[in-house]
Amino acid sequence: MKKFISNLLKFYKRHKLVIFLISLALLLVLFFKFIEMMLSFLNFYSDGITALSALLAAIFGISGVNIWKLKMKGKLDYDIARQYLKAILRLRDAIKIVRNPFIPVVEMQNALKEQEFNSEYYKDNEKVNRAVYSARWNKVQEAWTNLETILLEAEISWGVEAVKVQKKLDNLVRKLRSVIWLFINYPESYHKKGEENDKLLYDTHDINDGFSLEIEKEINEIKIFLERYL
Repeated sequence: MKKFISNLLKFYKRHKLVIFLISLALLLVLFFKFIEMMLSFLNFYSDGITALSALLAAIFGISGVNIWKLKMKGKLDYDIARQYLKAILRLRDAIKIVRNPFIPVVEMQNALKEQEFNSEYYKDNEKVNRAVYSARWNKVQEAWTNLETILLEAEISWGVEAVKVQKKLDNLVRKLRSVIWLFINYPESYHKKGEENDKLLYDTHDINDGFSLEIEKEINEIKIFLERYL
C-alpha cells in the first residue's frame, strides 16, 4: 500500500502539468454542460418565468405605491391636525382678549383711531365700548374664519366628524358674539340681564369662571379627537 502511494506521488510529480490540464478541461466541459442545461430549462419555462416575474413586479410595485400613499396620508393628516389645533388655540386666546374686563388707555386710543373717532372721546363710554369691542371682536372673527378654512380640509380628509367635534365651541362663540353685539348696540337691553350677560362678557380670571370652563371643555374634546392624527 505504501509502495502504491509512493508510486502515485512520483507519477503526479512527473506529470502534474498534464493532470492539471486534464482537470481543467473536465471542469470546462462540466461548466458548459451546466450552462447548456440552464439555457434549455429557461427556454422551456420562459413563459412561466416571465409571468411569475411580472406578477412579483406587480405585487411589490403595488405594495411600494401603497406604502408611499400611507406615508403621504399620514403626513397630510398630521399637518391638518396641527393646523386645526393651532387655529383652536388662537381662537381661545382671542376670546380671552375680548373678555378682558380691563381696557388700557392706549387700547382705547388705538381703537378710537381705528373707528375714526377723536382720541379725546375716551371719556365717552359708549364710543369707547363700541371702538374697543369692535377691534377686539375683529381678532376673534379673524381666528374663527381661519378655523373655518382648516375645517374644510379636515372634513375632506376625515369626514363630518371633524366638523361635528367643534360645533359646541362654535355655539359658545356665537353666544359671546350676541352678547357683545347687544352690549355695543343696545346697552339698555344688555343691562336688563346685566348679571347674566356680564358673566359671558367679562372674564373673572378665576378658575371657576363658567364661560372659560365651557370653552376649555370643548377644546379638550377637540384635542382628544386630534390625538389620533398627531
